[in-house]
Amino acid sequence: MVPTLGLMQTFLVTKFGSQATQAINIHPVLGISSLENIKENGLTGSRDLVLRSPLVKLPEIADDFAAPGDLFTYHDFYHAMVASSTPLSLRPSLIALADTVSQLELHCNNQQVLSQLKRIQERIIDLEAIEFMLEMATHSHLTERKNTGPFLVKLSPKPNSIRSGRLVLHMTLPKLMLLRT
Repeated sequence: MVPTLGLMQTFLVTKFGSQATQAINIHPVLGISSLENIKENGLTGSRDLVLRSPLVKLPEIADDFAAPGDLFTYHDFYHAMVASSTPLSLRPSLIALADTVSQLELHCNNQQVLSQLKRIQERIIDLEAIEFMLEMATHSHLTERKNTGPFLVKLSPKPNSIRSGRLVLHMTLPKLMLLRT
């Protein structure tokens, strides 16, 4: 069961402040938003939230996590909370940073580094940059890499990565936060 959009929006405003100061404005959509849609949302203080409909088949995976049925809506609400927690003044700079990362991709001929750059760009556009930096600082280490052109390091997970902890935050936290209100 998914809470009403009004309840979700009220939660964001209560938790993060009015839409003019911090909370994003939820836009209900049918279907999956493109990276360009998400980028535009980041610049306009909004976030698409997919509604389940028999007219549109949703993927059962969201950001590498299982999201069957209504869980995709919770996945989008999680992103709405992350976007709302990103300082309003920082959002345009993060989108500009993502554009810079896409320029780096043009000069990369190493597939492994290219896939890492694409993932970093997606995380920044998703306004998960702060979460991403914390995750990389606490769950990864830098290792030297040869023959990567201008890229001298790669990110590789630590042996005891707590990916399951991120799963809890990603899928369960939105539900728990709504239950508390």
